[in-house]
Amino acid sequence: MSRHSIKKEEEKTDINISPMIDMVFILLIFFIVTTVFVEEQGIEADRPQPGANSQQDEENEPIKLRIASNGQIFCNDQEIQSASIRSKVEELLRKADVPVIIDVEEGVVSGKMIMMIDESRNGGADKVLVNTAQKRS
Repeated sequence: MSRHSIKKEEEKTDINISPMIDMVFILLIFFIVTTVFVEEQGIEADRPQPGANSQQDEENEPIKLRIASNGQIFCNDQEIQSASIRSKVEELLRKADVPVIIDVEEGVVSGKMIMMIDESRNGGADKVLVNTAQKRS
């Protein structure tokens, strides 16, 4: 038997990447065609100019009631009696339909706060907000 001698020549091996490039382009075209381009819709907002409606802003300020820790009741920083809460809220709501904000200081009995909420609602207030505040000095 004869032995054939094998020559150790380096064979050139080329990797043909053109089918891979074709495949990438086909996938790219597929994703471009199937992508839905949605136009995002926003809300148009009319922003007021600074200082344009300063008088209107003063009229639309909320009614501020405050119960001090010693039991005193204030309406827009003027002391009032608990019996006049309803009439005061009615009077102020005739000018503008605004919310009533009740600031309750620390240490106030919850019954007094509930009484003020009820009187405000009986006076015609649709929105009554309660804010628990720290003791004023």
